[in-house]
Amino acid sequence: MMIKGLAHTALNVADMEKSVAFYCGVLGFKKAFEMPKPETGEPWIVYLYCGGGQFIELFYGGVNYTEYSNDNIGFSHLCFEVRDIHEIADAIEKAGLDGVKMMLVNYPNMPTGQTPTLELFERIVAFGAEHNILIVHDNPYSFVRNKNRLSIFQVPGAKEVALELNSLSKGHSMAGWRVGVLLGKAEWIKDVLTFRSNMDSGMFYPIQAAAATALGLGEEWFTQLNEIYYAREKQAYALLDALGCKYRPGQAGLFVWAELPEDYEGDSFQFSDEVMEKCDVFLTPGAIFGSEGKRYIRITLCCPAELLEKAANAIKERFH
Repeated sequence: MMIKGLAHTALNVADMEKSVAFYCGVLGFKKAFEMPKPETGEPWIVYLYCGGGQFIELFYGGVNYTEYSNDNIGFSHLCFEVRDIHEIADAIEKAGLDGVKMMLVNYPNMPTGQTPTLELFERIVAFGAEHNILIVHDNPYSFVRNKNRLSIFQVPGAKEVALELNSLSKGHSMAGWRVGVLLGKAEWIKDVLTFRSNMDSGMFYPIQAAAATALGLGEEWFTQLNEIYYAREKQAYALLDALGCKYRPGQAGLFVWAELPEDYEGDSFQFSDEVMEKCDVFLTPGAIFGSEGKRYIRITLCCPAELLEKAANAIKERFH
């Protein structure tokens, strides 16, 4: 099966037969069982088994079994973790992409810290161009602990299919100032500005002036910034070593993503609670990002190295 897992989700579908054919025939899920409406026995929900005790619920035209309306068709979002992104992209492409208008990608990734390659961006841009899909690349961690900075616009032709977002919150330490960057074709930026003009009347000028100054900083700023983050990273690794967790060096961004010890039988929520109770140290449970994070934790590098060192020492002394 190409899909590794799925957080629980419910979808309202207009055509149950086509929906089941797509999820089972294309993505490889299995039809588990159906549940009728309690009052009438009429068709209500089809359950698709995704693996690992996870399901998709397909509703006939609406979540509320007393109301069937095409106005209810749709979903909030659907997020899969896949074994091979190229394999699943090929399968979806072969099945048809009617109705798909936009694809959001995020590298360096949060929470995993995974960095992209130019080859990955080339494939994403080619995919968008072939199917007339707008690619939106969220790139806020590009300047933090990232020795191979990439923009999707380094790919020839990307300007015709992509927009890219960045943020001064991360690379310029301006969290809370709410200053970001949107890059792309002038006509698309104009459309965004037209929409924004109906939401607010602009940014407070002193914040704009500060952002302009920040954007004028040279490479020396990022060198100094990353020296701080790499010092914190070193202490985070010591903390994880004390816990017996595994981590992948070379992650980018403001966090370190790590796997629980192999012999630990609980999930990330239990592990986090246990560390908090024994050591007064909080670790973010990976499961808050989805079911595939249940065997992972995340450590922030937004606190001083001294605090991370103190946390590591507490774990060495108390966690057994």
